[in-house]
Amino acid sequence: MYEFNSTICISGSELIRSDINPGGFLSKSNYDKLSRLKRLDIKRKGCYGTPALIAVDSLPAKYQELIKNKYGCLLNEAAKRTFTDEIFRDAKAVEYFTAYRLEDGRALPVRTINQYSNDASILNAFKSLINNTNKHRAIGAKVKQFWPKAIAALANVAALYPNSLPTSEKRLKCRYEAYMKALSVSPEEGYRSLISRKFNNDNSRKVTALIERMLLSLYAMPNKPFGSSVHEMYLSFLNGGIDIVDKLTGEFFNRSDFQRNGQPVEISDTTVWNYINNPLNRILVDKSRLDGLDYNNTHRPHHRRHAPNFSFSKVSMDDRDLPRKIINGGRVKAYYAYDVTSGAIVGVSYSRDKDEELFLSCLRDMFRLMDTHDWGVPMEVEVENHLVSKFFDELGRMFPILRICAPGNSQEKHAEHFNKAKKYGTEKKTQISIGRWWAKGEAYRIRTQKVSNEFTEKAYSYDLLVADDQQAVKDYNNALHPRQKKYPGMTRWQVLCNNINPKIIRPNRALWIKSIGNHTVTSIKRSGYITANYNEYRLPGPDVIGRLKPNNYTVDAYWLPDEKGNVAEIYLYQHGEFLCRCEAGQTYNTAKSEWNKDDSLIFSEQAGYISKFDKLVAAGRADKIIKPEIITAAMMTSFTPLPVEITISKPHHPIDFDIDAALKDYAISGMTAKGIESI
Repeated sequence: MYEFNSTICISGSELIRSDINPGGFLSKSNYDKLSRLKRLDIKRKGCYGTPALIAVDSLPAKYQELIKNKYGCLLNEAAKRTFTDEIFRDAKAVEYFTAYRLEDGRALPVRTINQYSNDASILNAFKSLINNTNKHRAIGAKVKQFWPKAIAALANVAALYPNSLPTSEKRLKCRYEAYMKALSVSPEEGYRSLISRKFNNDNSRKVTALIERMLLSLYAMPNKPFGSSVHEMYLSFLNGGIDIVDKLTGEFFNRSDFQRNGQPVEISDTTVWNYINNPLNRILVDKSRLDGLDYNNTHRPHHRRHAPNFSFSKVSMDDRDLPRKIINGGRVKAYYAYDVTSGAIVGVSYSRDKDEELFLSCLRDMFRLMDTHDWGVPMEVEVENHLVSKFFDELGRMFPILRICAPGNSQEKHAEHFNKAKKYGTEKKTQISIGRWWAKGEAYRIRTQKVSNEFTEKAYSYDLLVADDQQAVKDYNNALHPRQKKYPGMTRWQVLCNNINPKIIRPNRALWIKSIGNHTVTSIKRSGYITANYNEYRLPGPDVIGRLKPNNYTVDAYWLPDEKGNVAEIYLYQHGEFLCRCEAGQTYNTAKSEWNKDDSLIFSEQAGYISKFDKLVAAGRADKIIKPEIITAAMMTSFTPLPVEITISKPHHPIDFDIDAALKDYAISGMTAKGIESI
């Protein structure tokens, strides 16, 4: 047997019976007759040393059958090689099936992608063979016999090209015709026609969508049942032991919907557990079974962020309980403000109670730092709803950008991460008993004593805990910045001071101090000063008196002490409207012989204020006050009217005055001549 130009052939010496080859298939005379009638396809003529080659599929059918019985294995191998050579991997089919998504968003299994890609490649090979008569004869089939031979050839290449094509002649031909019809529209339509309809078909599932819904709903009940309990409730429902109702709609589940062929669909405990723990289903049930924090940290996606480049671009604030207990119970409440770029603490406050004053004290501490270093207002502040909700409007006016974080989402707020870094970094190195008694890691587990079935921890005084944390804040700020590649050799505090955002604005001090400062109600005295914080503060000018409400000298005074407790300025408001800024009043020595420069300056300032007041009063009197005289009606009747003489004035020029003649000397030409003469 031979393969010549992809055609299976038999040599003349093997085909013709002779004394040398008694096992031949036809006589010499018969061979000559078929050749003469051109019934044979002689691929190569014979010559000395080279046998003639006759195409096997050109022989009469009875001789093909005899040859097949004798050389069947060789014929199949030759056909297999010829058919395999026609198969070319369809790269576009691989790309299409890999990117294809089912209705529920799932991708096709890898094994199915490989099978469908091979299906397209094999059907493309069929197309090539059918369109080329010589090629499809190479697999040993005439036009009418192609599909039976194609089935045989398909079986031979199944190991090399795993596929899902039908193994019956009729179905394979139908699949090919459907593929060709779809392919005539577009390659994508051809590939789509190969995808089985079994995908997303709920009828083929034992656990239907309705059963799955019931299992998940039972597992999501408030009492958090075990998976085995869900299985028991489902079987009890099938057996009529319990009924299950949808509380939202009031609809009872119908047992007939959970039957197939009249029999209840029973499932195993393992099947229930597998459906519950499907990744998407697990998220759905955990939304009901877990609290918000656990669900958020376990399943919910989070944003990927990086720190800003400049200090004071963003400040993140958060409260925290210091880890060690106070004597007589409780823990110190602390509130921190962190610069996000440097991680440095720029504001801190402490209290025994977690209240609004704790937050305001932290803002005051940050304002003092801004004031001391002459920095501007941070561009953005990040807070959460806890303790801060009533200040949202004021914070929105104090800071250019206000970001309100979702409560309970520790990943969102930068301050949460800085709190952890401070606790297990600086505090763990410098303090004892930093951790929890139930911590899994031994290094994070603190010593406790169990008294009356309760764990007790060592307690400390409030002042000691605050002092220790204040020192920890200093150590934390002066520690090396964690991003040493970007800030080599720099501490957090150095990064803060050396990278202040150039776009920050100056604070509106009147607004800031009204929002975070101390407050008292006082009144303006002697048109010049007020008393607040046990001191006197003078008005900037007497014109403030004119802005007061009628018959109302009462004002609201706001101030913020510095680090030493001194108050250099007070801001006055009346009915929520800003009036002025008052500086601390100063006195001069009553004995002029003891005066120094300060006394002279203070005297001049006070005298100047009084002078302004006097001028204001004088100007006001001149503008608003006259010297009126009252005239009564009786006085009006006692007046004697005087006679009035009317005089008619005489004209300045005679009646026959000629106006045109008078203006003749003022003609333009005459005036021009006079101007030239005057030069």
